[in-house]
Amino acid sequence: NTRTRFGLVVHRYLQEYEWPAEAALDEDTLLALAASIELDETLRGEALAYTRQALDKPDMRAALSKPLGGTDGDEWDVWRERDYCLILPGDAGPATWCGSFDRVLLRRQGEKLVSAIIQDYKTDRVDADTVDERVAYYAPQLRAYRRALSSMTGLPEEAIGAQLLFLGSGIVSEVGPSD
Repeated sequence: NTRTRFGLVVHRYLQEYEWPAEAALDEDTLLALAASIELDETLRGEALAYTRQALDKPDMRAALSKPLGGTDGDEWDVWRERDYCLILPGDAGPATWCGSFDRVLLRRQGEKLVSAIIQDYKTDRVDADTVDERVAYYAPQLRAYRRALSSMTGLPEEAIGAQLLFLGSGIVSEVGPSD
């Protein structure tokens, strides 16, 4: 389906940069990367224009920029398009959980991991009137990501933030552990 292919190309563009909002997007390089996953040249160009427009929106720029504040010893690691497969306890016994994080920001103080932020890209068309409905729809996915990341890193779930980044509208929505 065209929407799915479009979303894959947008993800591929954003994957290329650790801090996309701070990077100069090299159009030729990005289009060449997308050519390896998408045959339609028009779709590749539209996805690049969409990505550029998303990065021009203030809330999106803030979310995709290196976080400010914290202590002088804060270091940030960034995972981009990171797959995982885990066995986690479940109500009916152990279960295999497989998925892929679009983006995870891991904050360290010295050698100690202290917090994380999961960021999930969405190309859904949302606005102020429809965003709450989409957040409710995606909240279980973000809760599962939070649980998986907690298992992988040893961080308590309360130390893991989660955000839905609605790229087209520039809306960044926080998703709490109980949303």
